[in-house]
Amino acid sequence: MYCGQCGAAVPADHRFCTYCGCPIGGLQRNFGPRGVCYPTYPPRSFQRLFTVCLSAMAITIGLDFFGQLCLLVLEESLVEQGLVVLSGLLATGMAVITVVFWARLFYRSWAVIQDGDRVRTTPGLAVGLNFVPIFNCYWVFISQVGLAQGMNDYCQTRGIQAPQVSEELAIANSCMVLVMYLLLPFQIAFSEPGDHGMFLMNMVVSLGIYLFCLLLDFLLYRQYAEVAEAIQEYKVSQTINPERMAN
Repeated sequence: MYCGQCGAAVPADHRFCTYCGCPIGGLQRNFGPRGVCYPTYPPRSFQRLFTVCLSAMAITIGLDFFGQLCLLVLEESLVEQGLVVLSGLLATGMAVITVVFWARLFYRSWAVIQDGDRVRTTPGLAVGLNFVPIFNCYWVFISQVGLAQGMNDYCQTRGIQAPQVSEELAIANSCMVLVMYLLLPFQIAFSEPGDHGMFLMNMVVSLGIYLFCLLLDFLLYRQYAEVAEAIQEYKVSQTINPERMAN
């Protein structure tokens, strides 16, 4: 057995490397093209992050819809105001959780291919530039489509048995981000229930867009998580049995 941190040979019954002290079977290390060391995480962690992220996103959409429904159905009262404020606070909290777990999943997915031949950016930039207003309308295509291309190339060049990430799905998901940006002014303009007809139409259209985005995110990020897991399992197997690298 070999240490995933320093590469030293370690007896099979040892739990820690006798050279550097790193736990055997713990976090491995992955060096990018610029010599930056990225942690490569336990393979199953990608699916766990995916599940938490999508669940939090679905709850956020449900809470937002519930708040709008209260504005539409209930008469002006302390109960209505309380429910709207409560649903708004809960939706905001769940949105923050969604962003945090999305960022972790997206960062880790980019990290596993940093030693590949077709890497367009670093994990930090892939995540961080998505928070830059206006510029992220362009960057979402680079980060999402680039990740799909990088993963597919990584698996193909190394013969990793993993499903292909759909680049078309990544493009469609990126386009929906632009659609949400374009519709944002209209959603804000009709966010008050003064005109019930326009408010109801805005609520239904918004819910439809959110659910469609949730479906695209589910399909795309499930592929990201599955392929990242396969790549990580491949790396762990090569770390434990480095003689396979020569085969």
